[in-house]
Amino acid sequence: FFQKRIKKKIIFFNKTQTKSNGIIVEQGTGWHGLDLVLFYLGGSDSVYTYDTTPWLQESLLKKSIKVCITNIEEIRSWAYCDQNLLNQRFENLKRISLEKDMSLKNILLEINVTYICARNFSYHEVPNSSVDLFFTDSVLQRIQQDELGIFVNSASRILKDNKFLLSIVDCKD
Repeated sequence: FFQKRIKKKIIFFNKTQTKSNGIIVEQGTGWHGLDLVLFYLGGSDSVYTYDTTPWLQESLLKKSIKVCITNIEEIRSWAYCDQNLLNQRFENLKRISLEKDMSLKNILLEINVTYICARNFSYHEVPNSSVDLFFTDSVLQRIQQDELGIFVNSASRILKDNKFLLSIVDCKD
């Protein structure tokens, strides 16, 4: 699962010319946090990631880190990430992976991630016009129609001018 997902994400990020530096907001963290690790390696300053239910699991985030470590050459092919910063962060992930007792909270701190569980789409933790990338993967099709306007307005409020919302929609859902 993780092998296939990393390859698909790198291809997607290259095709869409996605730069993951700056501040990123992700709606729909999910169970494994693989995107969080990729954004960290890609150079994000910080990531605010939101789930409506606390899905993220420490064991799966650790597995995501290990899979990224073993696929570093695949990640290096991501044309839009700073290679020097990638090397520094890769070394940090190797250190994190060796620390068996590191908690989910501490791992997230190490990779500059704020994890928030909220049932609404207000994103009040994020300052107006501060976000460089707003990302979702298989989330838009799950937002109720009466909440979609709130979601779009909130995303517009926090995005910088000329930045964008990038969404993967899985039509199989």
